[in-house]
This record gives sequence, structure tokens and C-alpha cells, in this order.
Amino acid sequence: QFEVYHSPGDGVAQVQYNLDESIRDFARASLNYGLTRNYPVYLSTKNTILKAYDGRFKDIFEEIFEAEFRPRFEAAGLTYEHR
Repeated sequence: QFEVYHSPGDGVAQVQYNLDESIRDFARASLNYGLTRNYPVYLSTKNTILKAYDGRFKDIFEEIFEAEFRPRFEAAGLTYEHR
């Protein structure tokens, strides 16, 4: 646990999270969709601003692609790319 924000007064806050397993499921669904439709897959994030959050998506998508999808994408002449 860690404190996200200590408010000095009234206001609103928004916190977003995704568990690694849900990101892995999203990666598999996205990559399978590309294979099914014969589309290249692009993951677009703003990991220069949300480094930890978007960086986690980037890293997990890359991990899943390399471990489970690269040979099938290459055989189909498709690509996966983070932008």
C-alpha cells in the first residue's frame, strides 16, 4: 500500500489501476484479433508521461508477443509494434 495523494483541502481525485493478469488478457485478445483479421497490431501509449502505468502495458504486451505470438505473426506476414 502507498498513499496516492494527500489533499490539503476539498477537491476530487481519480485513480486508475489494472492488474497484470488483466493486461495480459488484453494483450492476448488484441494480438489474437490482429491474427484473426489479418491486421498488424499497434499499441499506442504515452509512456513518457505515465511512465509506470503505460510502461507496464508496453512491457507486458512485448512479453506476451515474444512468448506466444511472434512466430504466428511472422508466418502471417504481420507485425506488432509499440508506438
